[in-house]
Amino acid sequence: MSRTARPHLPVRPIWLCRVCGHTWPCGAARLSLLAEYREDRTAC
Repeated sequence: MSRTARPHLPVRPIWLCRVCGHTWPCGAARLSLLAEYREDRTAC
């Protein structure tokens, strides 16, 4: 039996992760967002 990875998305309006229940963005979501927007970050 194969398991597909579920994305760590928020439950709104309480902003908890749907998968792990931590405050969103959880650690997994932070890593995913960083990878997704690595080349599109705003200047400091």
